[in-house]
Amino acid sequence: MLAPAPPWRLDHADGCGHHDRLEADAEAVALRYAPVTPATSATGRYDGGPPRTATVALDDPRLAALATSVGPPR
Repeated sequence: MLAPAPPWRLDHADGCGHHDRLEADAEAVALRYAPVTPATSATGRYDGGPPRTATVALDDPRLAALATSVGPPR
């Protein structure tokens, strides 16, 4: 399965409160990781690491693997 044609957005939040966003436009896919910080954690101590951003090309084979795992858009 190929990744869907842009534009599209995939948001993911895990049980710990980390938030990931992949957002595709006509040129690339922007990735953003927003971790839990001590200020937002239940214990006041947990740290999910630094926030991260990256950009990948629309033809990156990892996007096709992700689309296969996630399934078709709804």
